[in-house]
Parts: sequence; C-alpha cells; structure tokens
Amino acid sequence: MGIMVDAETEREAHRLAKLRGVTVEQAVSAAVHAELARTERPAEAALTPTQQAKVERTMAMVAALPRLPNDGGDPTAFLYDDRGLPR
Repeated sequence: MGIMVDAETEREAHRLAKLRGVTVEQAVSAAVHAELARTERPAEAALTPTQQAKVERTMAMVAALPRLPNDGGDPTAFLYDDRGLPR
C-alpha cells in the first residue's frame, strides 16, 4: 500500500534517511512509530517522579493564588485607577 506525500515531505524523508544511514522506508517507519508513542503516551508518563512532584507542587501553588476579577472587560483594570495610575 502506498502513501502519497508532497515533494517537500519526500525530500525531508530522504534527508532523514541519509542522516540516519537507513532506507527511506525505515526512516519513515521509525518517525511514525516515535510520533505515535509520543502522542499516545500521557504527558505525565514522560516525567520522572521528581518532575511530577514538582509539577504537582507548582499546580497547587497556582490553584492557591487569588482569582482575578472577571468582569468581562480588561483583566488588568483593577490594577489602575481612573487616571491610569497604579493602585
């Protein structure tokens, strides 16, 4: 079964194959497999336990921050008075 690709993609596939010292078919196959593995794997699975703990601590800190007023207008409006000076 063949796959139709544009000329630029074909050139890039040949370039990748040459850089890796493999056939075009091997280069394309490896690239597709690698992209599938990245796409199918949850992002958390790519993190070490230490990294995941840091992410969770950071997310907890962000969640604890006070919420900005959401009046539908300028989200920075509360920072300035009616003369445009910082409050």
